[in-house]
Amino acid sequence: MASSATSIEFVRFGDYEANLHSRELRREGATVRLPDQSFEVLAMLLEQPGELVPREDLRKRLWPADTFVDFDHGLNNAVNRLRDALGDSADSPRFVETLPRRGYRFIGKVESAEPEAPVQSPKQGPEASRRYHRVSIFLVSAGLAIALLLLFLLNMHWSGSPHPPQPMMLAVLPFQNLSGDPSQDYFSDGLTEELITQLGELNGNQLGVIARTSSMMYKHTTKDVGQIGRELGVDYVLESSVRRDGDQVRITVQLINVKTQGHVWAHSYDRELRNSIAVQEEVARAVAQQIRVKLASREAGQRPLNPAANEAYLRGRFFWNQFTENGFSQAASYFDQAVAADPKFASAYSGLSDSYAFLVITNVIAPKEGWPKARDAAQRAVELDGALSEGRLSLAHLRMHMWDWKDADLEFKKAIALDPSNATAHRWYAAYLVSLGKHQQALDEITQAHRLDPLSLINSAEVVRTLYYGRQYAEAVEQARKAQLLNPEFPRTHFWLGRVYAQMGKYSEAVAEAARAGPSPDSTLRVTEMAYACARAGKRAEARALLKELHERSKRRYVPAYDLAVVHLALGEKEPALQWLERAYDEHDWGLVVLAVEPRLDPLRSDQRFRALMRKVGLQELSP
Repeated sequence: MASSATSIEFVRFGDYEANLHSRELRREGATVRLPDQSFEVLAMLLEQPGELVPREDLRKRLWPADTFVDFDHGLNNAVNRLRDALGDSADSPRFVETLPRRGYRFIGKVESAEPEAPVQSPKQGPEASRRYHRVSIFLVSAGLAIALLLLFLLNMHWSGSPHPPQPMMLAVLPFQNLSGDPSQDYFSDGLTEELITQLGELNGNQLGVIARTSSMMYKHTTKDVGQIGRELGVDYVLESSVRRDGDQVRITVQLINVKTQGHVWAHSYDRELRNSIAVQEEVARAVAQQIRVKLASREAGQRPLNPAANEAYLRGRFFWNQFTENGFSQAASYFDQAVAADPKFASAYSGLSDSYAFLVITNVIAPKEGWPKARDAAQRAVELDGALSEGRLSLAHLRMHMWDWKDADLEFKKAIALDPSNATAHRWYAAYLVSLGKHQQALDEITQAHRLDPLSLINSAEVVRTLYYGRQYAEAVEQARKAQLLNPEFPRTHFWLGRVYAQMGKYSEAVAEAARAGPSPDSTLRVTEMAYACARAGKRAEARALLKELHERSKRRYVPAYDLAVVHLALGEKEPALQWLERAYDEHDWGLVVLAVEPRLDPLRSDQRFRALMRKVGLQELSP
């Protein structure tokens, strides 16, 4: 076959046939669903079989120069969905081979072909024609022609394909606050998150839902649905608005097909405020009906109808999503109010557990104060609703930090099974797998989290974290640079990049990154990272001054013993380091979850006392 196939309409490879003119892919006569961008990648590869197709060429063809998109993520997502459709693998490719940092190459045998006869459509044959005519009459009479025609086509695809279909992808855009009162943003933002959660609990094999962080990037956007769909790689977009007037609320939703930008379905709901959660469930079911997915089996009634509880819960989620020390504190206060108003509110207990957990992780409160509260709230959430993904996730996260590794794994898997679109579940499970040294599995999970929430700054930083603990430092630097394209000032990216540079021996760069790592200049986290980086850079006087500051601070407020240990170790002081690690064990310091994989602790790995400590927290000895 010639190197260019622009004049050839049909191309066959393996069991597949591609129509480059109509942009269709078939396998043994049955349609294989493939998103537009993925097909465009396939077409470019088929036009030059056996030859490198540079990433830059793919970028120019897939995204115009004036289109804002995380190119690397967008291209990787398109290639991954192409491979999924072809049953291909990056590790053992049959068709699409990756040439790292350069591009892709089609390696399968390619030949021009005559089109196979397609599977008979409803318009072919007299009986099918009569059936289609009857359906058409019904559509017109019901006033739902566009919606049900879409259902009909999707059903033909799913029933006609011999392979499990790839999930449809949906983005829930932020609810527009039409109340004219900016102080009500917490309410519209809370509704957005709740609806994402509701839809995420549908059949994950058929519907994937973009996570909240990426969706919220489009709040007040002027971009059209087509551009948003391309940037997020979704098939449908759900636009919504809410107008609140006292105890009355009007919610309007419309489902839009990204490819055609046609309205599939729209509806308005006028309800009393206390029923807003029930409205979200109603909307989720309506959307599911439109795109032919089945609701997961859930018992009805687990969501509260208490208006005070609902109000406090939405405020709690608003502050928790700020992901700051002050945000976690305010969130805990509101979640407390929610469970006080409704003691059977499972989601509020989950939020309360997560708030206390992160108050510990951000060093606001000591582990011995925070962990029991987080544990009690997580257990209560699961007791009230064992089929709530977020409750299972809270319990998994807690058990991981209690070093209950086996039960944590079970709970993580339950949380993901209940809501496969829960990006946070995939991200936290990646952190769990990192602790056990399962680095490839961890990369798979954080990659899935990134697919579900592609614009999340936290997810981007966590990719760097995962690579750091896997000691893939060059790749970690590359991923950090990509993350900084989204936000060059995000502290967590600088935090992990500083640690990476320290292990690479780039100490001046490590010091510079550490200076930008904390939420504030005097935060314990920033001071610790600065002290460690200065010690490794040979700036011992500066490191000791910072270490002294940490010791003095520990007399007034909580400072993790683990932090003091790593700074002493960077100064070459192994005995104090071991003593502080033993104290960290006594305090149940959350940092001990990475004992087996933390590169900064390598100088202690031959010490029997360190090995004994690892056994006490249930971790196996791993080779550095």
